[in-house]
Amino acid sequence: MFLQEKVNNNKLFAKNLYISIKDKIVDLMYGGFSNYFVQKLIENLPLKYIEEILNQIISSESFTILGLDPHGTRVLQKILESIVQSQQTLSIFT
Repeated sequence: MFLQEKVNNNKLFAKNLYISIKDKIVDLMYGGFSNYFVQKLIENLPLKYIEEILNQIISSESFTILGLDPHGTRVLQKILESIVQSQQTLSIFT
């Protein structure tokens, strides 16, 4: 819970934390508690890092497995929601 609170609304901390755990982030998506942390992290990351996470999932062929996992599917949903929201925001300002 501590890391979730530190990440919340602290984009610089979220970015630095992501950089230090990015090689293990897919593994964290499967955990009963760690998936909540990953979701909170995604909420506070810039779009380029969220896209990097999605590319990592796709390249490791984890997309289907995560989608079928009760915890992983929530993280996938958060990733896709974040990308869609960012794209909608960009289209408003262009």
